[in-house]
Amino acid sequence: MEQKTNRLVMVFISVIAAVSLLAAVLIVVSPDDVPMANPYNRGGNLLNGGRIAPGDNILFFIRPDDGGIYSLFGDTCTRVGEDGDGPSFATAEGYVYRERGVLTQILYNGSAKLALLEKAENPLIVGRWIYYTQAGQLHKYRMDDGKQAALGIYPAGNYYVSARRIFYIGQDGKLWTAYTDGTENRLLADTVMTDFIIRGQFIYFRDPEGTLCWCNTANTAAVTRHVQADQYNYTANHLAYTKDGKLYAMSFSEQQTEQIGEGVFQSLSCDDDYLYYFDENSDLIRIKADGSEKQIFEK
Repeated sequence: MEQKTNRLVMVFISVIAAVSLLAAVLIVVSPDDVPMANPYNRGGNLLNGGRIAPGDNILFFIRPDDGGIYSLFGDTCTRVGEDGDGPSFATAEGYVYRERGVLTQILYNGSAKLALLEKAENPLIVGRWIYYTQAGQLHKYRMDDGKQAALGIYPAGNYYVSARRIFYIGQDGKLWTAYTDGTENRLLADTVMTDFIIRGQFIYFRDPEGTLCWCNTANTAAVTRHVQADQYNYTANHLAYTKDGKLYAMSFSEQQTEQIGEGVFQSLSCDDDYLYYFDENSDLIRIKADGSEKQIFEK
């Protein structure tokens, strides 16, 4: 009986060791520039100047008329910093923003402040990496150990990183894609566009005339042209856009469009549930895509 017990203990220990070894291997070989299931930083951040950065139950923003950095948790708006000039990003560890031209990180509890990068244009944070352009070329920088790489890619417009691929507007104005190390660069959509965002299998973009369009990645030649739009972004269920001082939301499932607001809409941003923007007073507005639950967060 004792020998049987000892064998069971040895088997158990062996299983634990094997699982631990497998976990260690996965940690070493798994990519660290893949977003979480619900990534904080959408491609829309680069469209809206990054002044509004939705995070995990918390949102950070920089008002257009001052350098104050604010957090919004639930219905509580708090000024948490100074001298921000965008863009801004919410990460798993803390909030990243630009202060006097330097990308800076502050932990959520305010316990530490760290200068990350100088002269980093058009930054986008994905996992542990900051992607950014310098002298027109796309680079990446890892926040935990300072590892850097130049990718040999020169975006002429905005870009986004998803599923270990970079999507970007090339010098020809068309949409290209490459791996996150810059290899296997290829044309994705043979259509000229000024900016774009990606949601699942769909690419939403504006053409040179300002028309809001979309196509499926499986057939990028079949383009749907909607209306001219000044800004656009998306929630989990709606495509939101502004046109001539009006805010619209189109349901992805029903393809029906409703006007949900009128006025000034600065830095249109979204998370899965809400639209965010600044009004004519630079007050932050939060509203559902169906026009309900509108709230104004004044200074």
